[in-house]
Amino acid sequence: MEDKIRIISRLRKSSFIRSVALVAGGSAAAQAIMVILSPLITRLYGPDAFGSLRVFTSVAAVLIPLAGMGYAEAIVLPRTARQARLLGTISVLSALAFSALLLFSIALFRLSLAAYLGFNASPFFLLLLPLVVLCAVFEKTGSQGLIRNRSFRLISGIAIIQALLTGVAKVGAGFIYASVQTLLWIYIGGHFLHALLLQGANRTGTLREIEGACPVKKEEPNGLFQQRAVDLMREYRDFPIYRMPQQFLSAVSANLPVIILGAYFGSATAGFYGLALTVLMLPVTVISRAFSQVLLSKLTSLAHQGQRLLPFMVKTTTVLGALGLVAFTPVWLLGPQIFAFAFGQEWYMAGTLGRWIAVPVFFQFVNPPTVQSLALTNSNRYLFAWSVLSTVVKIVVLLIAGVIFQSGVIAVAAYSTVAALAYLVRIAGAMKRANDPTRLRFA
Repeated sequence: MEDKIRIISRLRKSSFIRSVALVAGGSAAAQAIMVILSPLITRLYGPDAFGSLRVFTSVAAVLIPLAGMGYAEAIVLPRTARQARLLGTISVLSALAFSALLLFSIALFRLSLAAYLGFNASPFFLLLLPLVVLCAVFEKTGSQGLIRNRSFRLISGIAIIQALLTGVAKVGAGFIYASVQTLLWIYIGGHFLHALLLQGANRTGTLREIEGACPVKKEEPNGLFQQRAVDLMREYRDFPIYRMPQQFLSAVSANLPVIILGAYFGSATAGFYGLALTVLMLPVTVISRAFSQVLLSKLTSLAHQGQRLLPFMVKTTTVLGALGLVAFTPVWLLGPQIFAFAFGQEWYMAGTLGRWIAVPVFFQFVNPPTVQSLALTNSNRYLFAWSVLSTVVKIVVLLIAGVIFQSGVIAVAAYSTVAALAYLVRIAGAMKRANDPTRLRFA
């Protein structure tokens, strides 16, 4: 009994646990809002509208990692705040250039692109993809700045505000005009709002500060500022070389199934897959990503101190594994029945797909300790190689299964099995590298 009391006391005093609880609490509250409203939203809009929305969001998710060149991921790592802010500037300037090029390309080919994607809404919405991409980079630089400063309470509060406003907007607008256009406008507005709140939390007021940057001092020559930027880009060059392509391939792997399912089996199937994935990602969003945000700060601190990362990684991975079994076992056993009861009988198929999707999502749930460690063990090259191989294999398997069996369920089952095995390989590789102290970036 005394041992239990002592353990509880240690947990309460642990800054790591308190930080996780803060982020998880905010994420849980934000997702609770969406869970409460989702049964009403799914009955208002239907599978076809959700399918078209999911195609749009999937294309955006694939493009977002390319915009900032991966430098936003490194904002937490520098020892000085000046370097961190400069990385934010580099990220946003890259995103501005990418978004301008993307807008020009979409303007030329939006009609053909809409037809190829099976996008049922107006092709005009594709012109708004660059805005979504740009907002996402502002979100990333803002959130990474808050993580660096351990402002987890602000992250939680912002998540709650965004979820509440977008959820209420979907319901309210759905009673007036339930359509895919309504969902798209709310999705785009949600990204803009989130970026604005995160950057506001970083106490920004001017355009240069909104970029997540450190303003150039008046007495500092432009040439010196540019040289510092070039030096910093060179120091963290493994992020655009390996981390950015890895994130892009990860996004392709996660979102291309929606696009393929929509093209081969219709927007309703894409909607079923999209809802199942959204629901099953709730534990990842609420708990796993909360761990992820705090873990990055904690692991960076351990690396700066020259300590081994593996013991802490094993402990947190074990905890996440136990929580994951509790979260996903009901879906494996009663997925179709749960979805039909919660979202309406027309969503029964989403639960059938969800049984398979839950397998790789479980391994994604336990993955944060290992994937966050890779940036600190100079393993971006390994992560990139894993992403290339796993993405190619998963997409090929998905296409072959879909063409041969002409069944969305079999295609998703094959894809999910390969994805789960790929996550296992990545976790094992990250653990092995974390056990080697000579690999630490700050060794």
